[in-house]
Amino acid sequence: MAGRQEIATEPRVNAISFNQTGDCCAYATTHGFAIHAINPQQESIRRDLGGASLSHAKMLYSTNIMVLVGEDRNHAAFPCTKAIIWDDSQQRAIGEICHGSPVKNVALGRNRLAVCLEHAVHIYNLDHLECIHSAETTHNPLGILDMATTDTKTVVATLGHGVGEVQLVVSSSSDDDDDAAT
Repeated sequence: MAGRQEIATEPRVNAISFNQTGDCCAYATTHGFAIHAINPQQESIRRDLGGASLSHAKMLYSTNIMVLVGEDRNHAAFPCTKAIIWDDSQQRAIGEICHGSPVKNVALGRNRLAVCLEHAVHIYNLDHLECIHSAETTHNPLGILDMATTDTKTVVATLGHGVGEVQLVVSSSSDDDDDAAT
């Protein structure tokens, strides 16, 4: 009887996101991530992360900085409980934010990183990875979260405390002050 033969498979795409300027698109895959340039349309980067299946891959503008979230709780380098800040020019993690529960989504802006968990959102200063705001939310298993940035402010939108409510957190881009509105 012949031995069992492994069949190589193409990576499955788990998530797609545009960068903030819309000129690149990041793909989280079952093997790592890929970046596609929009004009001209072509794959510019593909990284196999040694069996790490990613649930999210977000790119900061057109820089080499990414935020990666793993799909598996038990993966040593890319667990689902961490938001990994990845420098693709160095091809390594340069920071991480750990949580006790799975990261459902992340949003990235000029100098902010929002991490969405099932019942909370945490907003970090991207330069120092310090939490500048935390907000409880209603049950959010889909990780509903978005971010908009301008030169002067960052606005994070997520679920509010009750069903049908939306919560906005506005922070100045120049400091760590923020105001929450529901």
